[in-house]
Amino acid sequence: MPEGLNVEVARKLTEKEDAERRKHRWEEVVEIIEVLVLALAAIATAWSGFQASEWDDRRGVLYGEATAQRFAASAASTLGGQQLAADSAVFSSWLEARAARNTDLEMVFVRRFTPNYGQAFDEWLKLDPLNNPSAPPGPAYMPGYKNPNLEEAEHSTQRPKSCSRREQRQARWPGSTYVKRCCSLSSYS
Repeated sequence: MPEGLNVEVARKLTEKEDAERRKHRWEEVVEIIEVLVLALAAIATAWSGFQASEWDDRRGVLYGEATAQRFAASAASTLGGQQLAADSAVFSSWLEARAARNTDLEMVFVRRFTPNYGQAFDEWLKLDPLNNPSAPPGPAYMPGYKNPNLEEAEHSTQRPKSCSRREQRQARWPGSTYVKRCCSLSSYS
């Protein structure tokens, strides 16, 4: 073989190897980029999961606070209703003792009223309700009568809560958004 031909063949082979090496190097760069994108997707998925759990915790705390407030209002309402029912039963017994003209028994029943009902009872008696048709039907209907437990129940359902329903919905939004992002990012991995 002539010497020029050997040089020419060697040069062609070297050029072919350089082209393959460049092609192979480009594939390596693409693979590295793919690995980086997958790693970022995995990190973003983990971060989204973490954030979703943090917001779920916040929402749980807010729901817990609201539930505790509703429970306290319900308990106060129940106790107030029970006190009013007891006072009304004692008042009915007082009316029976009054009709029987048993003043000793009347005094026993008057002492059994709760303090606020007793005050309303005294005001009601001043109106001469047994002879005055415009008098309220009983002490509980007097304008000055206040049942502290019923008032507490009323106030606790009206006053701003430490956690309103709006705040609860707002706490739910970021958590669900992070969950959606987590699902979409995990589909890349």
